[in-house]
Amino acid sequence: SFCETVVQVQTGSCTDPDCVEDNAPTLSVTGAISKENGDQVNGVEILLNGNVVNQANGGFGMLIDKDQDGMAYGVVEALKQDVVDNGVSTRDLIMIRRAILQLDELTHYQNIAADITNDEDVSTRDMIEIRRAVLKQIDAFSQVPSWRFVPADHSFAAETWTTPVPFVYEVETSADEMEINFIAIKMGDVTGDADVNSSRSFGTFDIEVADAVMNRGEEVEVTMTSAQLSEIAGYQFTLGFDASSVELVDITGDVKDYNFNLDRVSQGLIAVSKVTEEVTSEDLFTLTFRALENASISEVLSINSEITNAEAYDAGNSRLDVELSFVENAADYALYQNVPNPFTNRTTIGFNMAEAGQAT
Repeated sequence: SFCETVVQVQTGSCTDPDCVEDNAPTLSVTGAISKENGDQVNGVEILLNGNVVNQANGGFGMLIDKDQDGMAYGVVEALKQDVVDNGVSTRDLIMIRRAILQLDELTHYQNIAADITNDEDVSTRDMIEIRRAVLKQIDAFSQVPSWRFVPADHSFAAETWTTPVPFVYEVETSADEMEINFIAIKMGDVTGDADVNSSRSFGTFDIEVADAVMNRGEEVEVTMTSAQLSEIAGYQFTLGFDASSVELVDITGDVKDYNFNLDRVSQGLIAVSKVTEEVTSEDLFTLTFRALENASISEVLSINSEITNAEAYDAGNSRLDVELSFVENAADYALYQNVPNPFTNRTTIGFNMAEAGQAT
């Protein structure tokens, strides 16, 4: 819901001898700005002929002077500054990919949100730039602003771009009152969840890593696996590691370079975003680390949201939390048969541990 307000701006008394009282007629404009789902959008600047005249928080109002023939003219547009990744996630990439493969159909406003390259088409080129936003590799889209606003009374043809899509409202009227409403579109946010304060989780995407002891100087392969991978449409998270204990050597597996942001790898942070396609194993990918000191994998590795939020999406595009757990390598631990067996007063039980320590 939203409230509409009209701000009537009037000049004061004309007391200067050179002042001429201006009683020219005006057009009173009111309007509302909301997303496709009806949610109001706040913090929007309203421009008239390129000049900011009002700040809209859901609704707005302004006056436009009429000419001597009683006509009001002007170009009204909306502008909103925002961080590029607001509402943008791997879930949007999943929806765009399904639309490209003609598995799902996007609404007109979703098509506009996906058209990051501003070429009136939805393609893998758009996915590339959106993925870069998810991985925090860019601060702004190269061809479009953070938000776009389409007059709510625009009538789309069967195809979104068959007729030109306007992003301004051209005023030409002799009326005394007029209503101008805009549909707000956060670019890249095909799912329409920008500005949402909280997002419900529908479960957990569990990732496992086999724990092991790393000795200083040796290279260790760490494979991230999940029994749920075949049920997952995509995932994203920030992989953290203790950069004072290990250094990254390589990343291999069913992934590409563009699935990662390594800009902060020296700080022990790697952003990950992957839309899953044909899953042939339970392995996400394998990291190769070189140990800088003796440590266990569980001591140095974690998943967080430092760069990219940790979340995954199931086949129905519902959001899942991401959790990392460590499993002990059974080969590192063993409990042997007691000798002698049977025994009378004394027997010996042998065992093996991954490293020296207290046994109970």
